Amino acid sequence: MKKVFMYYKATEVNINKYGYATLYLDKAVAVPEGLAAYYCTVDGTTAVLHEVGEVIPAATAVVLKGEANTTYTLANTAEVNDKAETIEAENKLIGYAVDTDVPMGADGYYALNVKDDVVGFFVPKTVSADKTTFKAKANKAYLKIEGAANAQMLTIREGADGGETSVES
Repeated sequence: MKKVFMYYKATEVNINKYGYATLYLDKAVAVPEGLAAYYCTVDGTTAVLHEVGEVIPAATAVVLKGEANTTYTLANTAEVNDKAETIEAENKLIGYAVDTDVPMGADGYYALNVKDDVVGFFVPKTVSADKTTFKAKANKAYLKIEGAANAQMLTIREGADGGETSVES
């Protein structure tokens, strides 16, 4: 019997001029030097970003922070993130491997974007005319907050010591 191996090439991610991007991959990748990856939890009206560590687990949506206007290469890895179960259970970011029409229902969905030089999570620009779905782009992450469809924007804020990063309405 012939063995078949799946080969995934490394993934390149472009960080915007504000220092952020989102990512969702169906494979585990190593976080390179100079880049930080975060998963998101929600505490009341605040979405708090927690650092993932050196490995982004497969099928995990994250926010990336790095040097503005820089392309980073994330190498595939067989290493396991020891926080993978916690990240999967707590993460409010979602993503899709292919472009997907997502039914919105009563939940709030937000895409990382910039408006008036403010980086934040905004209602996606790809919401349908009847406001029942939005088009999620492949390999991007979106914030999903159950029952919060009335908020228009959540901004990203870092604590004074740089140790706390959060998203607030």
